[in-house]
Amino acid sequence: MKTQYEKAVRARLFPLPRKISLSDGFCILDRAVPVELVGKGSAGRIEKAFADFWNAEAAVQHTGGSGLAGEAYRITVFQKGIRIETGSESALRYALLTLRQMAEMERGIPGKVHYMLPCCEIEDAPACAFRGIHFCILPESDPCRIESCIRMAAYCKFNYVILEPWGVFPFQSHPETGWAELKWSQGAFKHLLQVAEECGITLIPQLNLFGHAAFSRVGSAKHAVLDFHPEWETLYEPGGWSYCLSNMETRRILTDLALELYEFFGKPRFFHIGCDEAYDFQTCAACAAADPKTLLLDHLQYFHDLFAGYGCRIMMWHDMLLMEDDSRWKGCIAFGDDRTRGILAELPGDIIIADWQYAGAPENNPDHEFPTANHLKDSGFDVVLCPWMEDTGIFQAGAQVEKRKLFGLLQTTWNTVYQKDFVRMFTAGAFAAWCGKIEPIRFNDAVHVAFARNLRHVHRDMNITRYLDTGHTNNQILVPDFQS
Repeated sequence: MKTQYEKAVRARLFPLPRKISLSDGFCILDRAVPVELVGKGSAGRIEKAFADFWNAEAAVQHTGGSGLAGEAYRITVFQKGIRIETGSESALRYALLTLRQMAEMERGIPGKVHYMLPCCEIEDAPACAFRGIHFCILPESDPCRIESCIRMAAYCKFNYVILEPWGVFPFQSHPETGWAELKWSQGAFKHLLQVAEECGITLIPQLNLFGHAAFSRVGSAKHAVLDFHPEWETLYEPGGWSYCLSNMETRRILTDLALELYEFFGKPRFFHIGCDEAYDFQTCAACAAADPKTLLLDHLQYFHDLFAGYGCRIMMWHDMLLMEDDSRWKGCIAFGDDRTRGILAELPGDIIIADWQYAGAPENNPDHEFPTANHLKDSGFDVVLCPWMEDTGIFQAGAQVEKRKLFGLLQTTWNTVYQKDFVRMFTAGAFAAWCGKIEPIRFNDAVHVAFARNLRHVHRDMNITRYLDTGHTNNQILVPDFQS
């Protein structure tokens, strides 16, 4: 039976390492602590971590190869020092984050005591290579809060963040796109890019190139472009929710916007083109007279080829590609109909399909898996499984990603990155992405207390001083949000 203290230490770790065992004694971080680095990584990273995390010094000795590869690492904490074995610089970063979460301060007079680490042995490695989390930047979003989310993602060992600006990116090619008085500065976005690079996060931009063309939530009836530029109606279906695919001027402008965003983000390996929930596709006179399948395939092929020319793979949501009337997807998200039937089989095979699901796996699935993801993989695509806030579904997704060897996991947050939902999505998502199959966590108050401690570490890195910027929400009392 685990001791009470070992249980307490394990509860601090987000995500939990593959193997961890504690032994008697502590390593006190009070002087030049001997640290042996075996494998890849820089001594400077260790020295900086000791100074920033624990106000301590590390005497680093860098020795030979560890035999580990990729993001795998091993840690041994002795009373007289620490041994860290790594497979890469990223692995060293994750090892140090694990130690940061484990460390606690000695009891005594504030300012007169040191941090200490329990003697232990740890072996760890991720279940999948693509561990992503998705954030929407709405006009109501605060730059400090988004920075906190990116840093917390890195702290929880995600390695990709998809950023989806909703009318707040300062496009230079077409300034009409977005909310004139609510756009962020280029400097604000550049700061997020710098933060991500510092934390080992790759930012992936998202621009919706089909549905969600309003840059707003559908329940708000707002439109970031048409509310102020009615002359742009020619680029959209009459409802304004989807782009008109018959108008080549639409393609020209979307190309300008997509490439501007892609280049601003430093030309990453992936670009997310959205393409979900295109409710009013083929409702203008021109599109209604055309073959919908040809329209959409040509549109997707064009943007695939555009980004492929830069060595970039596009990602897209899955829902319009699977038929809503197909009984195989009962209990799953699928919004395709006769307009999109058969498109999946004709898409370029290197498109990454993001299978987003709001709830848990269908109850009638004996393997507790999402059949949509398995079908998409069997159809020849790399698939990222994308759960939301229901923790059962998040843990099921993690187990399926590992078992079926899917491309990765993408934790979605949509409009709910605050309060207890924040804790659930970050914690369960991190465990699912890093650990794969794992016993589900019970989200009690103890979990929230432990998570809050780790969030304070992140905010310490940001030098936060304002009340509104602390915690995971600006205010402790929120106005209920009844919009869908």
